[in-house]
Parts: sequence; C-alpha cells; structure tokens
Amino acid sequence: MLKALGATVLQGDLRDVRSLKAVCRGSETVVTTASAMPFAYNASDNTPHTTDQDGYVSLVTMAREAGVQKFVIRLSRHWRPRSHCKMPSELWNGRCARAD
Repeated sequence: MLKALGATVLQGDLRDVRSLKAVCRGSETVVTTASAMPFAYNASDNTPHTTDQDGYVSLVTMAREAGVQKFVIRLSRHWRPRSHCKMPSELWNGRCARAD
C-alpha cells in the first residue's frame, strides 16, 4: 500500500542495529508495525523483549541520529518498558535515555 502511494519501502531487522542505521540513513519518515507476537515469536531470539521493546528503542535511536523527521509506530500490547522510558515517543522527544 505504501509503495502505491509513492513511498520507498526499506526493510531492516529490529534486532540488528546496523540494519536499522542503514534503513534510516537518508529517510525522511519511518513507518513501522513490526511485532514478535503472535506469529513470529521465537523464544531464542524473537520475543516481545528483543523485538517489541529493545528493537523499537534501537529504531527510534537510529532514526533520531539519522535526522528522520517523522516516526509512525504501531506498538504491540506486549510493550513493557525496562526503564523510566514509558513509550518510544518519550525517547523520540528526548525525555529519557536509551535502555540498555
């Protein structure tokens, strides 16, 4: 659908910071809807923690560093913050630090 509207669609892996850095470089807008649940769950490497939480925090961080102007995110109901960052929007707006 986004391609039909003229968007360039790039794909990265929320568990791979280098891929996120590459797809954010030169992008004006990031739209993301990825989630580990319910269909892609894998207890060894694709969990709500590694994808829906840490992956999104990494994507927000890489997007900000790349100068992305707009960030559209659809979060899973499984989002559970590990730090004082309640939502990725707080990280995007500079109100909290990345949770490592």
